[in-house]
Amino acid sequence: MRAAIKANWAKALDAKPRVLASSETHSATPRRAPRSPGCRLFPSCAGNLLDPRGSEMKRNIKLGIGVVLLVVPFLATAGYADEVPISGKWEGTVVQVGFDLNGDDLSANLIDAQIKGSFGMKSMHVLSEYMPVGLCDIEPDVWLFTFLFAKPILTFANGDQLWGTMENGSMCMNSLTAEFTGEGHGVYTGGTGRFEGASGTFTVTYSGKNLTLLTLGFGFAPIHGDIVGTLVLP
Repeated sequence: MRAAIKANWAKALDAKPRVLASSETHSATPRRAPRSPGCRLFPSCAGNLLDPRGSEMKRNIKLGIGVVLLVVPFLATAGYADEVPISGKWEGTVVQVGFDLNGDDLSANLIDAQIKGSFGMKSMHVLSEYMPVGLCDIEPDVWLFTFLFAKPILTFANGDQLWGTMENGSMCMNSLTAEFTGEGHGVYTGGTGRFEGASGTFTVTYSGKNLTLLTLGFGFAPIHGDIVGTLVLP
């Protein structure tokens, strides 16, 4: 028995060590994470599985860029004022007043009118002065007047006011019938309440008939018209 054991040990000691096949050796190449079904179509996503933090960072960056692209247009326009259309229809009276606004010996006129339109318009008052400059077209009995000065004030139902200045305009009046028509263009120059600091442009058209000019030499007439334009609110 002892002889058999010694013989086995000697046989084991004399045996050469077994060399493992290449398929059995441990590869130094790191094992690739399994791909999801989607990665079979898009191989590039394998890297995302290996580096989940990097993938999340990329998604956050893309999300941040998207938010910026959406917000920037609003920020670009936030500093601009609101531009809105404004219009109204008005009617009232115009009367020649006994004073001269600029020392040219021509009397001023005052319009007192009711107006309905944007923002709850209620009334309109205009202080103005005209100057005769010739004839309208080639009609010998139709006089042409131009604006020397005009200041409209629009008052709204809540008491707010919108002010303006006429920049140019003209009026034609028939010297036989005392009927007149005119048009003017101007700018808004502020106001009170919601119209404080407002600006914009307007066009006014009007017509009427002077009831006393031919008989008394003094102007007093019914008048009506329209005003349209654009208002810029701060």
